[in-house]
Amino acid sequence: MPQITIEFSHEVIAVEDARRLAFDLHAILAPVLDTELASFKTRLARLEDVVIGPGSSDEAMVHVELGVLTGRSPAIKAQAADLILERVEACVERRGSRRPLQMTVEVRDMDAAVYRKATRA
Repeated sequence: MPQITIEFSHEVIAVEDARRLAFDLHAILAPVLDTELASFKTRLARLEDVVIGPGSSDEAMVHVELGVLTGRSPAIKAQAADLILERVEACVERRGSRRPLQMTVEVRDMDAAVYRKATRA
């Protein structure tokens, strides 16, 4: 059920590091969200062009969106956001980029009444 989207400027995270970040987020968030590891789904979006504020050409960004079914408390969602931001910062540090960077996290509710899932073996 948890849906994660990681959008990142190509200069600050390599694709292989973004994949490792996704697997890391699955592992650390599963117990916090009380959900099975196998239910996580993550999309990686490598961004070539971003515009931030007045449009400085050397700024970069990482944005992580976590969608969870309704019912999690604000404290649980805040804990998840803090863990995500901590892992994103560590991932960026490993890359060593020193360019101006904004890192953001959004945790949103997905309406359980209308969420649907189908699987195939």
